[in-house]
Amino acid sequence: MKSVRELKGDLYNPFDKKNEETYDVMYTVFGKHDCLVDKYPVIDTNDKSNINIYAYKVVKKRSVLYYVKSGKNGFLFNPIGDSQGNERKAEWDFKKTTKERFLFYIDFLRTKNLKYLHQAERMR
Repeated sequence: MKSVRELKGDLYNPFDKKNEETYDVMYTVFGKHDCLVDKYPVIDTNDKSNINIYAYKVVKKRSVLYYVKSGKNGFLFNPIGDSQGNERKAEWDFKKTTKERFLFYIDFLRTKNLKYLHQAERMR
């Protein structure tokens, strides 16, 4: 009988894309996710027009680009607060951001704790 460590290589992982040149990871709020990747809620799609996607990262061979859903005024989208229901409005768009701001924002999406959202908004 094989151990769990031996079986790990035999299991299918849809996010194991190390051999591909470029891939995207789409993040959503906890509860609307398809699966968890590194403890963060993820949707298994490449369609950036999905209204449940609030952040994503583009992993290239030698770099990673981070994007968060934010408004024209610089505020980040809050799917559990006053932004809820306004996902389709033109004022919300994905904007390139820093890794630190991205990590605070996806921590907010995972925990729904507003302190992470406020910290991410301070890092404009």
